[in-house]
Formats: sequence, structure tokens, C-alpha cells
Amino acid sequence: RSISGSVPLWPALGDGAAKLDEKGVRGASPSVSTVIRDLDWKVWVNESGEIDQLYHMKVDPQETNNLLSENRALSDEASKSLAKFKDVVGQLPTTDARPRYLPRKANPWDMKVERPKSN
Repeated sequence: RSISGSVPLWPALGDGAAKLDEKGVRGASPSVSTVIRDLDWKVWVNESGEIDQLYHMKVDPQETNNLLSENRALSDEASKSLAKFKDVVGQLPTTDARPRYLPRKANPWDMKVERPKSN
């Protein structure tokens, strides 16, 4: 069976479609959304590296009240937490590393995968 174009490999990559190229499997996007949290706060960082969601986990453990939606005014505590997370996000790599796969013995149920032919 051959693979061409994008193939859903969510369990392997964690999010979205994947592509098979000459270097192996890689995500369709150079980065994926990321979640960062501390004891009280949690942020979601989108694929562009911007924080687009902020939750106060002690008050909102189900994440139903995104404090960054609708341009709300943030409390001093929320503002300080957001600033701290922005510092952390600024230290993250701009692209995600390719996943590392350790070789293993073939299983009887494994399928042979062929690389797409170059045009």
C-alpha cells in the first residue's frame, strides 16, 4: 500500500495530518498548538506561537471561561500570569522537531509503506 499526500497519523504526531518525505514522517504544519500550565493557570499557544487562551484552573477547571476572549480586562493576577507565560513562549523553538522513531522488529501485521514517486 502506498501513501501519497497527507495521511492522518494523529497517534504518532499528536495533532493533524502528517506527510511522508525523503527524511521520513513530519507534521503538516511546522508547529502545533501547545499547552503550558502552572499550578493555577493554563495557556494555549496556537500554531503561530501566540497565546490565544488563558484559564484560571482553580476557578475554572473545565476551561469554559477563556479570559482572553472578547478583549476582557484582566485582573492583576491574570496579567502577571500571562506575562510569565509570554516569557516562556518566547523561549520555545519556532518549529517542532521531527519525532524520533526507534527501530523495532517487524510485526506480522505490519504493512509495507512505499514512498511517493517523484514526478
